[in-house]
Amino acid sequence: MKTSNVILAITLFFCVNHVKSQETGTFTDVRDNKTYKTVKINSLVWMGENLNFITPKESWCYGNDSLNGEKFGRLYTFESAKNACPSGWHLPIESDWQNISNSYGFREIAGKHMKEVGVNNWRAPNSDATNKSGFTALPGGAYFVDENKFVNIGYVSFFWVDNVPEEFPNSAYIRGLFYDKPIVFVDSYVGALNGLSVRCVKD
Repeated sequence: MKTSNVILAITLFFCVNHVKSQETGTFTDVRDNKTYKTVKINSLVWMGENLNFITPKESWCYGNDSLNGEKFGRLYTFESAKNACPSGWHLPIESDWQNISNSYGFREIAGKHMKEVGVNNWRAPNSDATNKSGFTALPGGAYFVDENKFVNIGYVSFFWVDNVPEEFPNSAYIRGLFYDKPIVFVDSYVGALNGLSVRCVKD
């Protein structure tokens, strides 16, 4: 094995196996009295569930079914997402997401350590999911506003990132997890009016 490959293997082993144990808890949003699971991953406290707060506009339950909202959270436009988190919490920025993926094998395999295990909510095969991070990502799908179309529930998790690409001011960065891949998908160009999931991070 080449020296570079050995170094990479050791680095991946260290990152995936030397993360502090997660601290779990709950948080109640005083705006609507909904209670969310929380998990501390490294130095950050995340909501352990997708946000399900009804904003004044530009958020939807998948298929306009409130039961989907209770399980998978609501889908928000980027502008709505930036203001959806409760006081004391914020929409994650790039470094917040990197804090997770860099600790669990980087983007190439970190996704499998962020997904809920099994196929009760994810479609098979839910490749190698371990949820080792405690993030418990669920596949809430997306809403295409221009087409008035809900898509891909069970197949993908797409989350907003609070950073806007300079070259595409009407778009925003996202993170994505898939039912058939272990990766963390990163995109810098997606219509900011589409509806995607939100995870909040404690300030």
